[in-house]
Amino acid sequence: MRYLKIMRGVSLAASVIVAGCATAPPPPPPAPVAVRPPAPPAAPVARIAPQNMSPAQTLEGYRTDVARRIAAKNPDSVADSLPPILKSVVVMEISIDREGNPTQIVVRRSNGFKDLEQTAIASVRRAGPLPAPSPAVIGGASVVSYYETWLFRGDGRFQIRSVAETRKVSATSGSLANKN
Repeated sequence: MRYLKIMRGVSLAASVIVAGCATAPPPPPPAPVAVRPPAPPAAPVARIAPQNMSPAQTLEGYRTDVARRIAAKNPDSVADSLPPILKSVVVMEISIDREGNPTQIVVRRSNGFKDLEQTAIASVRRAGPLPAPSPAVIGGASVVSYYETWLFRGDGRFQIRSVAETRKVSATSGSLANKN
């Protein structure tokens, strides 16, 4: 028993000695480094406005600018007037990036005339690039999205609701009249 106690003590002492030998010497101090003055702050990078930026400061105004652009780029498809009963109404969600490029065009509502849906989509693509949204319209987002409505006559020509001829039914004659 006494022998075991002695052996434990010796092994403990040996462990301490070995552990003391295993530690590495402290690293040498680092070489002196020349201190540089701090770099001047970088000048803020100004985003250059696209040449075709819309002056509109609201989403409604921007929608009108885009609708005018689409109508101007599709003169053969735009109707000069609308009948009292339309053949089709197509509602699309349009997403436009900071430079005015349509990034997504999705039909959200239609009455099933696929050819007229494709006509509406193609009219947006033909008009690109669209007016770029102003910083006030796009805010901090990378795209602006909104809904727009195409109103189709029986002959396949359309008007875009944001710039469509405003019409009302005359109370006296029951006929359609321009509302100006």
